[in-house]
Amino acid sequence: MSGKIAVLGSGTWGAVLAKYLCEQGKNVEMWSYSERTANDISNLHKINRTGFEDVVLPPNLKAYTDASRVFAGADAVVSTVVSHGMREFLRETKSLWPKDVKLLSTTKGLEIDSGKRMSEIFLEELEIDKSQIAILSGPNLAIDVVRNLPVVSTVAAYDKDTAIFFQKLFCSKTFRVYTNDDVIGVELNGAMKNVIAIAAGICYGMGLGESIRAGITARAMHEIWRLSDKMGADLRTSMGIAGIGDIILTSTARTSRNHKFGERIGKRENIKDIIADSSAVAEGKNAVCAIHNLSAKYGLKTPICEAVYKIITEELSLDEAIEYLLARPELPEFDEILKV
Repeated sequence: MSGKIAVLGSGTWGAVLAKYLCEQGKNVEMWSYSERTANDISNLHKINRTGFEDVVLPPNLKAYTDASRVFAGADAVVSTVVSHGMREFLRETKSLWPKDVKLLSTTKGLEIDSGKRMSEIFLEELEIDKSQIAILSGPNLAIDVVRNLPVVSTVAAYDKDTAIFFQKLFCSKTFRVYTNDDVIGVELNGAMKNVIAIAAGICYGMGLGESIRAGITARAMHEIWRLSDKMGADLRTSMGIAGIGDIILTSTARTSRNHKFGERIGKRENIKDIIADSSAVAEGKNAVCAIHNLSAKYGLKTPICEAVYKIITEELSLDEAIEYLLARPELPEFDEILKV
């Protein structure tokens, strides 16, 4: 591929993916909301984030706050824009998007009020066909990718050729990519696993032991299956890379932002203070609210997601939430039939 790749968003994940693509010989330009961050990337060649101080970015990687410059001549777009800012960003840049450009979303989140997935928002706000859209997901910590440690991911797309396009774009000796045609499932699992990571982090922060953390993670999988089933996803996705693979990582890796977010809650830090700390706010916080709304819409029981929601909204204390989960009526482990 000789064309330009536009990477949208200059946070840690955006910078790491841009660095990786540059090192694969791709022509990459980044869009950044922040002039300071754009300067750090373009002139100081660094990622100004805790834990990434020693990372040196390629000298040919440039970031700009002028979105029109980044979009110009791009054959492919890799979006890392946060979920809560996605719709507004698309509305502001709609006229700049090249026709027939291929779009890869890496945002693991849902729109809070509507519960809509990022691909749904793209289709609503852009003059784009669903065949142009793909989703990247999987157990990929930015720190592992930037160190060129081996990782596995999946690209989901409505169109097979689009999935293969991004598979070939990212595949290397250290980055293995599979394709998947279940866009709904990959996006939904990517959002819900963040809620599970928060729950696991809360357990860790409270010092409740490894057993309950593993148990809550396993039971939360049932909640993903229920919602996935209602929304038309392929339940096999939940048992794959974007499902159980990502859940294992974010539920156990303390470097996961969502796990850290939950851990701080579990250590009984003030929730308002944690949320006000911009470095701690993760996609999972918004996903908690979106999944609460979706569960109500479909009439589903999602007790773990609901407990996290009530903790974050301070409707329940930590101790009350744990009591709520453990004191629920005794049930068979599998009280429903799920067709996989």
